[in-house]
Amino acid sequence: MNDVIDASVAAKWYFPEEGSRRAGEVLAEASEGRRNLLAPDLLVAEFTNILWKKIGLDECRPDEAQAILDFFETDRPRLVDSVALAPRALELALRLEHPVYDCLYLATAIEYDARLVTADARLARSARVVLTEVDLVRGA
Repeated sequence: MNDVIDASVAAKWYFPEEGSRRAGEVLAEASEGRRNLLAPDLLVAEFTNILWKKIGLDECRPDEAQAILDFFETDRPRLVDSVALAPRALELALRLEHPVYDCLYLATAIEYDARLVTADARLARSARVVLTEVDLVRGA
């Protein structure tokens, strides 16, 4: 099964917050070969921006963020080139009235016949208009 994960899920792999346990299960299942994780290459910039924000909020030290980024290099999903996804992402953004950067995740899911896995409730709502499978990561 193909799953597109967004930065909201990837961040939960490293920071204890609501949904971390469920996000960790997704990563573990991928490590076991039960899930094939994908994401647009935008994921790297968004994930790194989350680290920057965590440092600014004193939720993470710079050296910890660098270590997390090193782990992320191993854990991250297979990245898909956003250039090829841009036309579809723009079409989706206009149709759904939702930001293009989020629609890159939707475009990836459509292109690879994948389920979207996100912790972003707003994105999940928009995704359900165009995708048959959306997994909203919630809980502990």
